[in-house]
Amino acid sequence: MEKPQKVPKLVTIAVLTVTTTVFWIGFGIYRVFTTKESEPLPSEVTLPLSPTLDQTVLSGLQARLLLTEAEIGETILTTNEATPAASPVPEATGSGEVVQE
Repeated sequence: MEKPQKVPKLVTIAVLTVTTTVFWIGFGIYRVFTTKESEPLPSEVTLPLSPTLDQTVLSGLQARLLLTEAEIGETILTTNEATPAASPVPEATGSGEVVQE
């Protein structure tokens, strides 16, 4: 009985590479036909920005009020979830038995 010949590693790598390439091209073609075109952007978004600073806005920044942490006060966060009640923890004695109160 003859021993079956092993396939060279180079052939295995070539088959896997060709398979991957075929799937990659196939999914690329599928994506071209199934994706929707993006919506056009509004003209306000595509207008160029002005590099000049608005002096009225800058002067308004100095007129704003600056509050310190003491002036703001303590912030208290509340939630609608109920807090679970604490359950008593059993105490262990030196002999290894647990005492339940």
